[in-house]
Amino acid sequence: MPKKSTKKRTPVVATTDQVCALLEINASTLTRWKTKYGIDEMMVSRGVWDLRAVMYWWAENIFTGGGEEEDASLAVEKLRWQKAHSDREEFKRDVDRRQLVPREKIVKDLCRRWSLVAKGLEIYEDRLPPVLEGKGRDEMREIIHQENEQLRAAFAGDGKYPN
Repeated sequence: MPKKSTKKRTPVVATTDQVCALLEINASTLTRWKTKYGIDEMMVSRGVWDLRAVMYWWAENIFTGGGEEEDASLAVEKLRWQKAHSDREEFKRDVDRRQLVPREKIVKDLCRRWSLVAKGLEIYEDRLPPVLEGKGRDEMREIIHQENEQLRAAFAGDGKYPN
């Protein structure tokens, strides 16, 4: 902390919101500091702070880490932020490379595919009885199997339906 002069300085004042914005904290953090560290003596009046005093205190106690416990906490928060940032960047890259498909496209495609399957199943009752009439059990099974394969192909779209 710089040497204090003998003449009284007029405090540079800032509101609680301004102090919080400057330090990139929220009001609850400032309240916790008041309780834990007694920085309320830096208040000029309710909701108004001596900005110079707060900044000196912050530089000495918070910015430098203020101890091993806070250093560890800050390190954990920094790692958490870096991981989230990395995940966001990876997601953006995947979107740019068109490796991710928009949800709307997936929903539209699945609805189309299920619609084809539903229509195919509805057609069974009209189409199959005349085709199956007079056939043996094995022939019926083969005809139904072929119909099912057509439905599977309609559902799978591009590629082969997994067996």
